[in-house]
Amino acid sequence: MRTTKTEFKEQLANFVSSLNATHFITFNFNRDTTKEGAFSKIDELAFRLDRKLIGKQMQKMTNLHSGFVLAFENLETNLHAHAAFSIVAGDDDKRNSTLDNAISTWQKLVPSGSMDIQTVYDGSGMAKYLTKQIDQTQMDNLYISERGWSSEK
Repeated sequence: MRTTKTEFKEQLANFVSSLNATHFITFNFNRDTTKEGAFSKIDELAFRLDRKLIGKQMQKMTNLHSGFVLAFENLETNLHAHAAFSIVAGDDDKRNSTLDNAISTWQKLVPSGSMDIQTVYDGSGMAKYLTKQIDQTQMDNLYISERGWSSEK
């Protein structure tokens, strides 16, 4: 039996919601870029977040790395990305401070860009929004990191 577009989108949103992301981040570039170029900047930001949160033991403490699901949108007109991040390292104060600094780090990586960070309170709603432009024909616009997912918030 073939999965309908609606069923696929629902299953994908349920999967993203099940990952228990802690933060929803929108990345804007406000310049011409490719999906690959955009991903490398977002991946660099995730690396810098982890380095700040985990410190010198980062290579050994891979269970504390930030996991994320990333959806690219509007590739031809205004490429931007939405991401569900699971940030587990550090206490609340350290995470909040690091995320506050992430905006200035993003502006260094992408001077024309902007970034919006929100705490996830409604995982289901966040997941539906993140996956709104993803269907079976656009799975190459979705990236799921292989690290950092926690079973608890």
